[in-house]
Amino acid sequence: MKYQLAMLALAASVAMFSQEFRGTIGGAVTDATGSVIPDAKITVRETNTGTKVETASDSSGHYAVAFLLPGDYDVTVRLAGFKEFVRKGIHLGAGEHPAIDIPLEVGDAAMSVEVTAAVPLINSENASIGQTITTREVEDLPSNGGTPMMMASLSMGVIATGQPSTVQPFASGGAAAWSIAGSPSQTNELLVDGAPNTTWDGRLAYSPPQDAVAEVRVKAFDTDAGYGHTGGGTANMILKSGTNRLTGTIYEKNQPNNLIANNFFNNKTGLAVPVTHYNQFSTTVGGPVYVPKVYDGRNRVFWFFAFENDQVSSPAPAFVTVPTAAERQGDFSALLKIKSPTVLYDPYSAVLNGTTVVRTAYPNNQLPSNRLNPIAQKYLQFFPQ
Repeated sequence: MKYQLAMLALAASVAMFSQEFRGTIGGAVTDATGSVIPDAKITVRETNTGTKVETASDSSGHYAVAFLLPGDYDVTVRLAGFKEFVRKGIHLGAGEHPAIDIPLEVGDAAMSVEVTAAVPLINSENASIGQTITTREVEDLPSNGGTPMMMASLSMGVIATGQPSTVQPFASGGAAAWSIAGSPSQTNELLVDGAPNTTWDGRLAYSPPQDAVAEVRVKAFDTDAGYGHTGGGTANMILKSGTNRLTGTIYEKNQPNNLIANNFFNNKTGLAVPVTHYNQFSTTVGGPVYVPKVYDGRNRVFWFFAFENDQVSSPAPAFVTVPTAAERQGDFSALLKIKSPTVLYDPYSAVLNGTTVVRTAYPNNQLPSNRLNPIAQKYLQFFPQ
């Protein structure tokens, strides 16, 4: 049985060794002639939480908004004498630094130019190569055993090195059984929100519930010096946070006994399928910190709760032999009557015949009573009949 519990109430600063997983949106503000525009007012807003960050373009017309959590953003630019510019639908993944240049048009500030679903963003800040498995993919695509880190195998440059058997959240080795950019298995850096999530031998240390993960960011090649603790690539699980809406999920995964095939040895001996139960269930819920007439944390403070439980019962029948009543008395004559008979030899009768050691067989495979060890006979009382 396994329990997983995670709760985020407030964003707090914790002194620990970790890598920066937040992203940055930046670029240049220009006019129709390509000249830079300083002092333009820029607002970057996360659409799910409503959180806003405001800045202004500098004297060279450039702007940068750093430390943004992965999510969906809108960028709005305002300046007197120019039409308002709105760029919608920007998805910012973990550690991404897209360059979004803003071309302003001369006109009434009450008018606006809105750009949606533009060309894919280009990361011109570094030479890192990777891919993000998005929230929708994490939620909708089937994952092996409900382990979010298994989604990394969908990324480019990742090749599975383990067997495709079910990887439960507690199977820490299977969730790291892949090669990233040609590196050996279990030599990659596994992270959760930028914090190390790897055991001493390169396995996954902790697997959060699937519905608690927003995305899995895989980098086959990383030029960031902050990610230098790996012989291969990096795989970063980004946890969800609450939003302005109270939302949640609930699910159960069940492996029923009547859909399990019997094994060869059970079939041979006429034994039925062992009664097996595998239930994995989880729930998540999150929203803003809101206390009526006391505090309204919408657009500012959020909470998120996730719980997962595994209940597993998997009997494993074993076939063993025990001494017969005759064998308990030193009579092993029955072993001479089987298809491949076994002959017992007296270990104290060994003599050297040339270069070969030969021994004398016990008559009819029966041990003399004086050769029976009294201590061994006491141990036999604990063996079933």
